[in-house]
This record gives sequence, structure tokens and C-alpha cells, in this order.
Amino acid sequence: MQIGRQAIGWGRGVLFGAVDIFAPFNPLESDREWRRGVDALRVSVPLADRFSLDAVAACGESVDESAFVGRFYGHSGALDGELLIGRRRGDRFVGTAASMRIGGAEIHGELASFKTPATERDEVVLKALWGGSYAWDTQGGLLLVGEYHFSGFGVSDIAELAAAPYLARLIRGDAQILGRHAGAVQLSQGITGTVPRTLSWLFSPIDGSGVLTGAVTWIFSDALTLAASAYWPYGERPSGAVLRSEYGGGAKSGLIQISFYY
Repeated sequence: MQIGRQAIGWGRGVLFGAVDIFAPFNPLESDREWRRGVDALRVSVPLADRFSLDAVAACGESVDESAFVGRFYGHSGALDGELLIGRRRGDRFVGTAASMRIGGAEIHGELASFKTPATERDEVVLKALWGGSYAWDTQGGLLLVGEYHFSGFGVSDIAELAAAPYLARLIRGDAQILGRHAGAVQLSQGITGTVPRTLSWLFSPIDGSGVLTGAVTWIFSDALTLAASAYWPYGERPSGAVLRSEYGGGAKSGLIQISFYY
């Protein structure tokens, strides 16, 4: 049993997620070493050598601001997966995630269904993720990841974002993308060494915009790391205050981060 602020991360996605409902990473977030904590009560019960059951209660100011989720997960051979059911804010939620090893490759997927409350739109909204990865034991470790993400909470036309049915959800971070479709490719080199490097491409297959990202981390010791990342968005620029593409309105930017551990 755990009570208090804790990291809760579910699903099999690397850059996107459909069932990671508590504190998902933004697909452009470069620092993923630490996940944001959630104030919750969590009980884990082993059911067998390969299967377990989780129950999580994250209480807000009211029932409609709280989450209560049960999770059954386990593995068998090269396959592992999880089933989730519960209530988050006002939504009734059902989800599943699985991954499988196939030789030197891996494939994974997630599917979630949210039944929104009558005070909103009273409909079933789907989120999904499909992806795979392949690793090479060369140059300190080389990993290639590709993913596609669908979010029913997004808008079909980014120019209509201000009138989005689920705008409040997008603002509070319920969705990782503003549109309904997104893809990503990531290549990491030196993942087992002291200077891992990553190149990422996040893109919208609908409007053709995207973001190219490069990141380098220097691990000097267990107590000190230095990370540098750069972002290069492209796509149609906004017209006044109206977005014309999902990523074209972003700014070219960089980030340097020093982390101390003690």
C-alpha cells in the first residue's frame, strides 16, 4: 500500500499514451527521468507469479474531480498487458494495453474508451496508440521507435480549436495533442553509455506540420547530469490568433538543464 504523492504511469507508449490518465508526459517533453507525482492511495495485490491487481484512488475536491481506477496486469511468455476500468473526473473509463517481443523488435498498442458525463456531451470518446521499436546492440545501443496516436478529444480542423467541444479538457492537459491524429519517430544512440543522444520527429499527418527535436545528455556521475535539447517546428504559421496548423505556430527554441542528485 502507498499513500501520498507518487508517480503513476500506465501503458506501453513511448511518446504518446491512451491509458496513462494521471500525469502523462507531453510528447515534446525532453526530461522524462522523473514523472510528476499524484496525490493518491494505491493498493497492489499479487494474484500469482505473473499477475497482479492495482487499485488507485486519487481524491479531489469532489467526486467529479477524483479518479478511482482498478488495473489488472501481467505477462505470459513474450506478451504482457493490462486491463483498466474505473472513473476519472466525470468519465467512466475502460482501457487496455499490451506489448510483445518479436525477435529483436517489439510492438505495442493501447486502446481506451471514455464515456463523458451528461453535463458535457454524453458520448463515448476513443483514444488509441499503435507502435513498435527495434534495438541494435551497436554504438552503445541504438533504438528506433515509431508510434501513431489517435485522440477523439482533439479537433478535426486545428483552425476550429477555439470552438472545440472538449476545449476545457485540452487546456487542462487531458489530451497530448490538439488534433485527432499524430505520428512520431525517435532514434536514440548510446542509450547504455554516458552520452545518450536522441533525434525525434513529431508530426501531424493531417496538416503536414511537425517538430524536429534533438537532445544530448552528458552523465558525469550518479550525482550530476547535463542535458541540452533543441526544437525546430515547421508548418503553416498562425493567422492572427487563429492556428492554421498544429505545430507551425511554435517557436524555434532550445533548453539546457543541469540536474544534481544528492
